[in-house]
Amino acid sequence: MSLHHSYLIVLGALFVAVFAIMIHSLAAHRRATGETATRFLGPTGTVQWLWAMVPIAILIGVDCALIDAPDRPPTARPAIARAAAPAAVAETPTR
Repeated sequence: MSLHHSYLIVLGALFVAVFAIMIHSLAAHRRATGETATRFLGPTGTVQWLWAMVPIAILIGVDCALIDAPDRPPTARPAIARAAAPAAVAETPTR
């Protein structure tokens, strides 16, 4: 399994976990009809800013790791490169 597929599985599981927590939170904390929403102006504290920046830092870290990662082991060459490479031609005796 390549590094790309490993990251895909880990990030997919992370996505499913976060989505499940979000759905649970929406269902558990919903208000009754007629309630007015609290006024919120945006992130104002350090913890709120860190909570917003940590996922961005994780995505940038994953991106940097995958940019430098090779797609396949160094010994494996794609079929196009094998076809384009000069093949060793065996000399056949002529009659």
